[in-house]
Amino acid sequence: MSNRNEPLDIFNGIVIAFGFNIIAAGTLFFLAASIGQISAILAQMCLFAIAGIGIFQVLYIIPYAMKLKRDGQIAMMKGLIIGAVIVALLNSACWLSLTNAYK
Repeated sequence: MSNRNEPLDIFNGIVIAFGFNIIAAGTLFFLAASIGQISAILAQMCLFAIAGIGIFQVLYIIPYAMKLKRDGQIAMMKGLIIGAVIVALLNSACWLSLTNAYK
């Protein structure tokens, strides 16, 4: 890869991270809605995973980042990590605002 495309690759990595998180949240929401009729506990676990998407994303971001590194796409891997950190920080800010609202 040339250095000329590095900012574009970083941006693409950020977009991929956001896309993964949107797909994961949608999938978990669908599972919670469909499982809710079967088991309330499983539905609550899915909803908690949606609320904790910042931590849950470790399951799919790290393997894809390792694949990108193995393929030599370092700039896209950087963008993927930046996107994951942004989502984790936004998620933790939401959790902090919720916990402070109930004090």
